[in-house]
Amino acid sequence: MQPWNWRPKKKSILDAKDRIREQLQTTLGDGSLNIEFTIKEKNRRILALEGEKRRLATEAAQTIERLRASLRASEAHRKLLEAGGGQPNARAPANSFARLAAETAERARLAAEAERLAADKASLEGKLSALEAAAAAASTSASATSASSAAVVAQQERQLAQQERKLAQQADEWGVAKARAVAQLRQLQAEKQQLAGEKADLLAARDREARRADASEARVELLEGRLADLEAAARADAAIRRAEAEQLRTQRLPDPAGPLPCATEALRAESDAEEAQRAAEEARRAAEEARRAAEEAHHARESALEEEVATLCRDKEALASEKERLAALLARAEACIGEAAPPTNVACDRCPELQAAAEERLAPSWPR
Repeated sequence: MQPWNWRPKKKSILDAKDRIREQLQTTLGDGSLNIEFTIKEKNRRILALEGEKRRLATEAAQTIERLRASLRASEAHRKLLEAGGGQPNARAPANSFARLAAETAERARLAAEAERLAADKASLEGKLSALEAAAAAASTSASATSASSAAVVAQQERQLAQQERKLAQQADEWGVAKARAVAQLRQLQAEKQQLAGEKADLLAARDREARRADASEARVELLEGRLADLEAAARADAAIRRAEAEQLRTQRLPDPAGPLPCATEALRAESDAEEAQRAAEEARRAAEEARRAAEEAHHARESALEEEVATLCRDKEALASEKERLAALLARAEACIGEAAPPTNVACDRCPELQAAAEERLAPSWPR
């Protein structure tokens, strides 16, 4: 089993955090951009109003200065005219009417100019008041917009921090579940190796039993061969004894006492042959029973070994399927960790499944 490397997983978790942060910024970016655009627009309007205010104030000051200069010039001209009217002049009677008309026209012009100046001053003061009110309203609106944007940014930061905490907690939960799954996989591999060792031991025992059965069969065959040899020797011995008895019976002289010893020898030979035949039969039956017992024991051992091998194969298949299921769960866990902003409820639904699968394998009960 290859060792687990946690650094890529940590990197994937950091990448997921960055992706979540980017998504949150993208999601909340429209409102922030609108707020920023509104603030900039209000600032531009405030600056434009302040510039207009300064321009109007400058124009009003220049107009007032021109009017004051004109008033000063008119006053000086009037004083000059008054001073000239008190002196004796030969042409005064001829020009008095012209001077009076010019002075009247000048006074009328000055009065009209003064009225226009007063009207311009009033209008300028109204414009200045309106501009100051608009500037105050714009400043208040900008302050409110700045406060609302700061509140929105703070709320976004709090949401981002909360999302990061949830992601970190979820990553910790997945790390714990993954560690448990890795421990279970290692335990399953150890059990697999143990089962493989037990299977090898059973196969070796089966081979030993097979060799022992072959040796028993060879021994039975040897005993059968010896039994056949003994039977042949017994038959040959019986035939030889019968032939010797017949020869002795035919070669002896006939006398009253002769047939009795020959008959006795013949009976003894026949009884010995029958005993040898019975012994051979008993030995053959014993050998046959031993062979049958050995065959039955061999068949019983073969059946037991085949049953154990089948059980081990089933256990191995179950172990492989369980390992594949845990590998699939680990793959799903890695895929969910690699996703951007995985739903918390889905992760909570998947974590108990992996945890239950891991805890279910904590105490396996494999048949031995």
